[in-house]
Amino acid sequence: MSEPQRSRQARALAEAALVRIVSAYGETPEFVLLGGLVPDLLCSDAARQHVGTTDVDVQVDLEIQAGAGNAARLERALRAAGFTPSGEYAWRWQDRSVPGAVVKIEFLADLSTAQSEATVTFDGSEALGAVNLRGTGFAARDWQLRALTADISGQPTTVEVRVALPKIGKESRETPETPSDLLILVGTAGFEPATP
Repeated sequence: MSEPQRSRQARALAEAALVRIVSAYGETPEFVLLGGLVPDLLCSDAARQHVGTTDVDVQVDLEIQAGAGNAARLERALRAAGFTPSGEYAWRWQDRSVPGAVVKIEFLADLSTAQSEATVTFDGSEALGAVNLRGTGFAARDWQLRALTADISGQPTTVEVRVALPKIGKESRETPETPSDLLILVGTAGFEPATP
């Protein structure tokens, strides 16, 4: 199956999948949401909508710091929400419950104790890991709680997630996820670049 196209429909599937995971977790997880779901959550009143996303990206430094109990709990929540490991990558899980669609969730860490782009395994889990990407750790330091609502088994379900606040400057990733992510956040929400 080819990579799904970024769209508002794909974004809605990704957001609903995140709600299922957090609902199965039972409370607000320690991870911080990054990537294509963030612009709409921070700029819901924007005149322009973000093009969408096909996946969920979360930064897990806070989850790792919380210990093995959280890792096992997160892995159980993933499985309860219909996600399975994506094969060769412990940091990518997928949900194929919607015919013709695949929703991926990717776990990112920024640990000085591991090589960049190495897979970091979680104590207390069977198959869950994270890819160590330098520059993603800013999310663990600067986030806001935001509510997300989706239908789960025909019932509206609302959960709270930690959402990364945009950072522009020497502490941010060298390149944004996509130029439209950065433009939507800066151009429509009035965020000012961080000063060095």
